[in-house]
Amino acid sequence: MPSAAQAQSASFPCFDETAMQSARIHDLRIMLMVNALKCRANSPATLRSYGRLLDARGDELTYHGERVMADMVGRYGERQGEMAFDRYETQMSNYHSNVQPSREQCEDVNSFIKLAGRADYEEMEMLSKLVTNRAINSCLVPESNVAFSRPAPAPVAEPAPAAPSASAPKIVDGIPTYTTADAPPASAPAPLETVAMAEPEPAAPAPEPEADRLGQAITALDAAAAALRDLQSENSAAQ
Repeated sequence: MPSAAQAQSASFPCFDETAMQSARIHDLRIMLMVNALKCRANSPATLRSYGRLLDARGDELTYHGERVMADMVGRYGERQGEMAFDRYETQMSNYHSNVQPSREQCEDVNSFIKLAGRADYEEMEMLSKLVTNRAINSCLVPESNVAFSRPAPAPVAEPAPAAPSASAPKIVDGIPTYTTADAPPASAPAPLETVAMAEPEPAAPAPEPEADRLGQAITALDAAAAALRDLQSENSAAQ
């Protein structure tokens, strides 16, 4: 198989992003075909495996080759694009023919062919990346088609307003009033209303103790009895 140095030294065409996957799968097909042919002496089973791969997935592999050719026709025109595709296939075939595979390498190729026969679309693309040892290049956009715009200036943050500093209190009608340095002069507070103090009502006499009331009642009864006796004495004298 070609080495990494050979892969880097070979100059291959680039492809549009939409044709990159098909280009990888088409490269895998060319690599398997070339090595199967070169292994027909050391490993005839490898060539038979490649034939079975074409029987099972030949239409799919042909489709990816046609997509690669369509990409070149789209960039170079029909005639020039088809010629570029033919040169590309020849270039890949020569690239993968640089090394005569050993018997062990032919067995590896046979395993790769069997994997390709079972792989889905994404797996086949990954298999191509692993076994072809070659990067597929994407075509860069021409500079004339790229519009550059100057970046927007970075926003400048406005300084935050300084916190108001408290001034010394002012005495207004006997009340300390705090104002900020930039605050407009506040109107003087309204004077306090004078509230007339009501005269306290006289307190109700405290209730007399129970013993005092009883003593007063006895004194009153004694006075009444004395008055009654005096009245009786006066009546007796009159008779």
